[in-house]
Amino acid sequence: MSSDKGAAALRRTRAADRGSALASLSEGLAHALRNPLTGISSGVEFLGRQMARDPVQQENVAAVLHEVRRLNGLLEDLVRITHPPRLDLRPVALEAALQELAREAATRFPEVRLEARCEPRVGRPRLDASQVRGALRELLSNAAQAAPPGSTVSLSAALEPPGAEQADLGDPLLRVDVVDRGPGVPPPVRQARFEPFRTTRPGAKGLGLYIAHDIAARHGGELRLADEAGGGTRATLYLPWEIGDDDGD
Repeated sequence: MSSDKGAAALRRTRAADRGSALASLSEGLAHALRNPLTGISSGVEFLGRQMARDPVQQENVAAVLHEVRRLNGLLEDLVRITHPPRLDLRPVALEAALQELAREAATRFPEVRLEARCEPRVGRPRLDASQVRGALRELLSNAAQAAPPGSTVSLSAALEPPGAEQADLGDPLLRVDVVDRGPGVPPPVRQARFEPFRTTRPGAKGLGLYIAHDIAARHGGELRLADEAGGGTRATLYLPWEIGDDDGD
């Protein structure tokens, strides 16, 4: 058991070192590229005004501006994921939060059914409500997009009984599952684990799993993915469970 904990601590140390290096790199890239991108955008907009009567050139100008905005967005995403906000741990009415997330996802993805449930003894754990909601929002979005039309995506929270599988994370643990009946974890995602900017969906940024994994890790927990028996994916957030006694969220 102690060797498992030591290996887990070593993994976290190495991850922290890589995160620190990536943070420095992203900050330098953002600083170096933002001004040139702003200049390119201004120049292209100026050219666009000179070619206002040429619809073909207007299309070309719009395409260039779209790519500039996309690059700016990627820079912002990179800085955001490498400079995450500090945790604000407060008691969270988790059951209400899960129901709210399910209603929100049902509005965004009306082609699937969303259901949420929370074990009563979960109570009001101390979490950063905003960031955990963000992680679950990303997982729900992935699940809903993978789920076949008419199928159910479930969101559930419970206390995890002590067990060897997650012993390295401590005890007790809060377990939050997002389950879909889609095709399962694609091999490229399984191989890449939770690396940023890896995706199998055209047009997607590939940040959802990374963001959820990072939020779990900064809480002292973990995100795990598994194939469901009979088809589908189970994304599980394991988070330290501690009950708070102030007003909270």
